[in-house]
Amino acid sequence: MRKNILYVGESIGKENSAMNIHVVNIEKLLLLAGYNVIYCCKSDYITDSIKTIEEFSFYYTKLWSNNIIYRKIYSFIEVVSGWSLFKLVEQLCDEFYPDVILYYGTNVESKLIHLCKIKNIKLVLDKVDWFEKDDRKGIFNQYYVQKKIDKSFYDLDLYANGVIAISDYIFEFFKSKNVKTIKIPPIFKQYNTVFFVESIQPVKLIYCGTLGGNKDTITPIIDALQKINCTENLVTLDVVGVTLEDYRQIIKNDYLSEEEAFKGVFFHGRIPHEDALVMLQNSHFSVLLRENKRYAKAGFSTKFAESMMMAVPVICNKVGGADKCITDGVNGFLIENNSVQKVVDVLERILLLNQNEIMCMKKRTVNYASKY
Repeated sequence: MRKNILYVGESIGKENSAMNIHVVNIEKLLLLAGYNVIYCCKSDYITDSIKTIEEFSFYYTKLWSNNIIYRKIYSFIEVVSGWSLFKLVEQLCDEFYPDVILYYGTNVESKLIHLCKIKNIKLVLDKVDWFEKDDRKGIFNQYYVQKKIDKSFYDLDLYANGVIAISDYIFEFFKSKNVKTIKIPPIFKQYNTVFFVESIQPVKLIYCGTLGGNKDTITPIIDALQKINCTENLVTLDVVGVTLEDYRQIIKNDYLSEEEAFKGVFFHGRIPHEDALVMLQNSHFSVLLRENKRYAKAGFSTKFAESMMMAVPVICNKVGGADKCITDGVNGFLIENNSVQKVVDVLERILLLNQNEIMCMKKRTVNYASKY
């Protein structure tokens, strides 16, 4: 008889988000291990109640109104107390009698520790990132939210029966605290990869993601392209998930036109995930630049893993995180730092590659990702 796992998370129910993709792929692994998985998450829409995502059932808290003021109050209460999410957890425990609660978050952790102790349920934590105060915007997030997260890592998490760590950094942290821990990096199915490269003129780069929250940056790439593409577009960059207007707001620049400042750069905004995968597969390389800070070491980018699984080598900077998967010039390229000149140096190396060399790199990339 299969055992039941109740997978709880505040924001795991937003379809095709990085968090949603992560937990759905974890569920596929748990199914192979002989578990049934039921999802429990916070609602983002008034219509949410029970939703099927890739044939898996997601149960949502009740959102009574789409009024913006109500939604802000609702979100604030959930961050502070997790009241409605925990009520749903109790309801689903009475309905499905889970053997394990797998928790992705911090808002209801103390309540779950108490509940699991009373009901004799094992509590396992899914730990995927660890930001610092300076990475957050606003006094509330910098002090209250960050304090809550740090308390989880240093105190509450130690009461769990186990931890699933997404990275070496988190794995080593909990191992040092004598917490049972297993490392599971982002998991993806084997895609129908394409190794043939029709043309390398221009070299096609792609960035998929969002730039908010001081997490990723594409500015050094864009600035490097302006130096590389002096007379013609030798290298192009497709930016998926961000519009030109979004980017202008980030760099505080509202007067440069796309033609004047962004030679070879094309902003596509948000597009369906399936369309993004097609664009990714048609690219020679993807790019991921992050600051050399704890969040970059503790996390493991979903888009990084997905790119490698689709045989698209990643150009990334050295931060001691997912970049440790890259052997420079073999299955991707490593940049020493985020300076424009260092990016230019790597792009000039790429421009010297022929079609066969890029095809071989694509094969090495997906072979490494499949074995990781």
